[in-house]
Amino acid sequence: MRRKDIDKPLPHHSISLDSIENIATPAGVASQVKGSEQANTIIANGDGDRIEAAQGNDTVIVLGSNAWVDGGAGKDRYVLATNRGTVSLYEQDWAEGAVIEMRWPLSAIAHWGIQGCALVIVVWRGVNGELPQHVIKLEQLYTQGDDRRWLNKHSLLFLTEDGYMLEPILEPTLVGNEDADVTVAVRAGGQDVSLDRVLNAGTFVVPHGRSTRCFIERGPHRKVVEVRLKSDATACVLYVDYSSQEILQVLAGYRVTLRRLVHFDSLTYSDVKLTISFTDGSQLILCEYASDRSSIRTNVTSNIIAVSLKLDCQFVLVMNDGASYRIQAAQQTYTQDRASPGFNTFDGSSALVKRPGIHGFFRPHSAKGVWLQSSPQKVVIPAPPHYQKSYSLMGRASTYEVVPSTGSTIYLSTPGALAKKSDASFWRINTAKLGELIERAHIVLNENTLTLGSVKVLLPPVTDPSVPLEQVSVLTKQGEQYDIRQDLGGIYLAQLDASPYQTVAEVWEALRRSRQWSTLMARQLRVIGLELSDGTVSGVHYDSGRDCWGADVDPLRTVTSADLRFSGVASV
Repeated sequence: MRRKDIDKPLPHHSISLDSIENIATPAGVASQVKGSEQANTIIANGDGDRIEAAQGNDTVIVLGSNAWVDGGAGKDRYVLATNRGTVSLYEQDWAEGAVIEMRWPLSAIAHWGIQGCALVIVVWRGVNGELPQHVIKLEQLYTQGDDRRWLNKHSLLFLTEDGYMLEPILEPTLVGNEDADVTVAVRAGGQDVSLDRVLNAGTFVVPHGRSTRCFIERGPHRKVVEVRLKSDATACVLYVDYSSQEILQVLAGYRVTLRRLVHFDSLTYSDVKLTISFTDGSQLILCEYASDRSSIRTNVTSNIIAVSLKLDCQFVLVMNDGASYRIQAAQQTYTQDRASPGFNTFDGSSALVKRPGIHGFFRPHSAKGVWLQSSPQKVVIPAPPHYQKSYSLMGRASTYEVVPSTGSTIYLSTPGALAKKSDASFWRINTAKLGELIERAHIVLNENTLTLGSVKVLLPPVTDPSVPLEQVSVLTKQGEQYDIRQDLGGIYLAQLDASPYQTVAEVWEALRRSRQWSTLMARQLRVIGLELSDGTVSGVHYDSGRDCWGADVDPLRTVTSADLRFSGVASV
């Protein structure tokens, strides 16, 4: 190493080093370093360092602040720490390939944009962005000409501390000199996150004294997250499968108990709730997430003694569009609470504190596919809670009875059919023991998603008409069978159980109502639980086209309600 003077004046307390292969600059001073033509490793610790790495596939680690780095020719690697000030990166040819490793998570990146001819990345610092921002500039990414800027050839790879691989989507031409925003695509990565619970409906009780993660599924159901034990060490991240734009309303509420003393009025608070409503009608309710658990009560205002609400669980919401909110305790209105004790509800939007940056949104893992037998088989889905996103059942062109459980998501497929090597499978989804009422109104088909109350059934999409479709039917507790026609996007009644009815006339009226209100209906609808009164052994059906009864063994026979009886009932 040798010290030499350089043409450009440097700040006070500075050094200059030339023809360096591996070096770390001192902290607190500005240094100028020129690398050799070999692959250099240079660590910039100073304030205002100027690094010229020269040729070679160099690694420049910037731990200081306000550095300017020229990687020179070659495929260079930049490692950037999160410090105050601006770090400027310069390459004569960005097309040679550059890797920028950012020692901060994806959520810390506040903005990507073009300023002049440079790509500028603004980074939040601090827990909630309270520290001065960090700025990264990639210079000369565009070439200026007249009133336009043209994108230069480039090969850039950005890596975040939490494992994301990012690619900025850069416009080939920019008109004018105004700053422009840049969108960024996530190409790969992100750390693997384990989830403690997947909540589709019902209640999740947050474990006490530790950090947990819970995935909140979409769907028009009420999801309750409850904190039963008070602790400063309890925390929970909720990955909510809605965008921030789908939040319709936030309501806070608590119960106020008023005690009138000689000189003061005492207020105590309980049943603290925060209700977040979404555009599809679903609600996420945080129960008992805060309390006035301190024993020291003070005069808060106008001769009222009370305690401010304190969080009993540190909740963070992460939405599927990357927005994130920190939940804070609702602001008490002591004077109004004294005037109106009891349970009070009010606007709770201030309890959602927006966190800076874009945050990683994690979905639960799907289970590995379970191969079923090539003969008829019954599959029972475990009862909740569900610790995986879906149960994947792979058929072998046979008939399968599937018994779902509340809140489950089931993926049905026949790999042989998808490969056009076999027929599809027959799936009979039996909801009789589901624990919730399933009627025609609760069965919804939307493209390849079949919703049965709180249960979701995912089917292979219809994209190739030569691929056999899965044959799916839904059996209800009432004995009805609905067949699913994915190709027609419809659901139709295919079977009716007569046993719940008192008379044959009631069965007849139920069938005619279905015929009137159903857009799709089987031409010959099976009716079980009825037989011919004369003892002829035959199945009975309802002909929806002709609006009449029919006998399976004799299609030409005229059958009326008087010719039928309930199975097992002897004729008089």
